[in-house]
Amino acid sequence: MLDWMSTPMADPITVVYLEHHPILRNAIVRLLVESDGIELIGHTGNVTEAIDITVTYRPDIFLASVDSPGGDTGGLVAISDPAIVQSGAKLVIFSGISDQQQIRHTVTKNIRGYLSKTQQPESFIGSLRVIADGGYVFHQSARSRFIIASDPAHAEAEVLTSSEQKVLQLVTDGKRNQDIARELSMSIGAIRQHLSSIFEKMHVSNRTSAVVTGISRGLVE
Repeated sequence: MLDWMSTPMADPITVVYLEHHPILRNAIVRLLVESDGIELIGHTGNVTEAIDITVTYRPDIFLASVDSPGGDTGGLVAISDPAIVQSGAKLVIFSGISDQQQIRHTVTKNIRGYLSKTQQPESFIGSLRVIADGGYVFHQSARSRFIIASDPAHAEAEVLTSSEQKVLQLVTDGKRNQDIARELSMSIGAIRQHLSSIFEKMHVSNRTSAVVTGISRGLVE
């Protein structure tokens, strides 16, 4: 299991959470409040209030719930609001939708994460940490082809070479650089170059973030 606290952050990750389902909102609020290194600035089921809180306090992450296809549009309205986009907050969709058409509609170039309501708590919190650290996390239900289509500028950044995928899988398995080099019959220098390329393409800064992002995108197991 990954140690989410292996790279401690000096400042807490600040979050504003928009969710119109009271029971689910209360459960997620409790999870966020009890998680080390995360500060919940505000939570509400009202779109206008969520926008106001975000613009006023400028959190690291704006977490917006998007539920039923064609029904609940509150989260979609919020993440599309110019004030939210200009706030500097990293926009994250939190959804239980598996409908591909709705996923295609919701994933835009401004979105840094698409998290599923079926994720385990530790995976959910770990994903928020990766996003706050500058990474991108998209649950496997939001396939990479939608992510690429939403932002052509990042199309190349989504593609790992065969060798890079092998290296990432071995990193996920907990192997050290020297072990990976031996298994793939490469030099240590080549492994380091592959890792540097992987980090750049995945928009992450360390091995843990690369593993979490790789798992979330279905690149590794």
